[in-house]
Amino acid sequence: NTAPLYLVGLPLLALFLVSTDKVRPAEKKRLGFARLFLLFAVCGAIGYLGSLAGQGINTLLGRFPFFSDGDALAFLDGGHVNVLYAFLFTVVVAPVMEELVFRKALISRVRAAGEVNAVILSALVFGLAHGNLSQFIYAFLLGLVFGFVFARTGRIIYSMLLHMFFNFFFGFLPVLLASDYAFMEAVSKLPPEEVVVTKEYGLASLHVENYGVAALVLVAVGVVVFILIAKELFSAPKPVENFTRRQCRRAVWGNIGTWLVILVGVA
Repeated sequence: NTAPLYLVGLPLLALFLVSTDKVRPAEKKRLGFARLFLLFAVCGAIGYLGSLAGQGINTLLGRFPFFSDGDALAFLDGGHVNVLYAFLFTVVVAPVMEELVFRKALISRVRAAGEVNAVILSALVFGLAHGNLSQFIYAFLLGLVFGFVFARTGRIIYSMLLHMFFNFFFGFLPVLLASDYAFMEAVSKLPPEEVVVTKEYGLASLHVENYGVAALVLVAVGVVVFILIAKELFSAPKPVENFTRRQCRRAVWGNIGTWLVILVGVA
């Protein structure tokens, strides 16, 4: 049950982080709808390709008897899930709370040691918080995008919207299609002579195919856009005033607290 985590644990963590001293936030900038959509396509490409990479690494490591990876999506098994609950926590609660904690609170708190260091640390903790290798890679990469969007615009609402859009398209829509997937899988296991193409099977196939095409188009657009804006999105800002980049890196990555958090996340 994820309710205690998102309704109690993360709010308390966010309150703790924002109660500490933080540097003055960046100058607020606006993003137009077109720009936001292009960033969503980038998130889709990074998330999809990162997920494939994570699953591939997970499969390779799964050959070793000592390796066991968690499954954060086990509640979707079999296509039986409360759709309202899935929408509420996947599309609304999780993005809002995670952006408040991992971007708004954490980046604002660590930003005094440099924007890049803060964003990377935020993305790393965000990836580890997913609790399994299959999701870590794409969560870390998405965390970088969300983090730089928040850092460059000073507005948490943009990273929230990107997170919501991503979770809706790649998290919630598959939940709606779970019954179609299960139905098609059951039919595929029947002997050919027993297969009858019904209206239900046609609709299920159409839903799955349309979603697959839309996802591939989104990923393709995202790859192209990423190539065009990567330098702008991930360009390093000037060093923090009165501190060198080396001093900033040591403040974050030479801190025992940072490594304790990482070790806890890995464990």
